[in-house]
Amino acid sequence: MKAKTAKKAIKAPAPDFLSRRRIVMKMILDSTRSYIFEVYRLAVDMGVKGFIKKRTATEFEIEIEGDQKAIEAFIAKLETLTEGSATLTKHYIMNNILNYNEFRIINH
Repeated sequence: MKAKTAKKAIKAPAPDFLSRRRIVMKMILDSTRSYIFEVYRLAVDMGVKGFIKKRTATEFEIEIEGDQKAIEAFIAKLETLTEGSATLTKHYIMNNILNYNEFRIINH
């Protein structure tokens, strides 16, 4: 009887190129509802994963993962999208990757 040869496991490359950010934005006007959907569309279009959720009547939180360049482009477009109506109040660079599968809206 022939001995079975063990197949070598192919190791996936470590996600060194991935980055994770948490962003908190404060709205000047109480219009977070429309911005949540606009941010959702922006994230999906740019290929970043994570979530957006409303924290208070005038504040929302975004957490994104993705390629470093995509995240930087997302943040730049986000600032343009919300110019004059929201301010970025906190921006954290997270150390771990959670491997989100999609970008979603989390109901508060």
